[in-house]
Amino acid sequence: MNSVGSTRGSLSRRSIVALTPAALLAPDGNAAIVGHDETKAACLRYVAIEDRVTELLAEWASLEHQLANRHDDFFRLSRHAQRRLPGARRFLEIEKELDLFDAERDKLLSHLSSMRSTTPGAVLAKLMVAVRIIHPEEHPAAHRMIADSINDLDRLLSARGS
Repeated sequence: MNSVGSTRGSLSRRSIVALTPAALLAPDGNAAIVGHDETKAACLRYVAIEDRVTELLAEWASLEHQLANRHDDFFRLSRHAQRRLPGARRFLEIEKELDLFDAERDKLLSHLSSMRSTTPGAVLAKLMVAVRIIHPEEHPAAHRMIADSINDLDRLLSARGS
């Protein structure tokens, strides 16, 4: 049985699979979704986007730190001037990628909120998205309740062999 806990932070594809409840995985443990379920697929895409956004934000912070160390006045420069510095071109690339992911994430979330879950695995997948949206620092009890529900549902589904 997998434990969810806090699922925020930078996760690799392997980590996503490790945190994904057993009911969403194929019997051999691969990341393949058992059966075709549009809800589960949309949820897994949302999780993948969240992970990529986290990676991009970490890269952004690292780049900003490097540039600030090289240029004493970095934080006093206008945004436009910061982006013209040698080595700052990656900021523009990250911004474009983040904009695309923000739009896709918003669309997915809107779509997911209107999708019906037709399987227990789809319910579990929606909870996996919800636990990522509810920040544990802002709403610790709600986050813990959702994480516990994921673990409980996963355990119940695993026990009955679904």
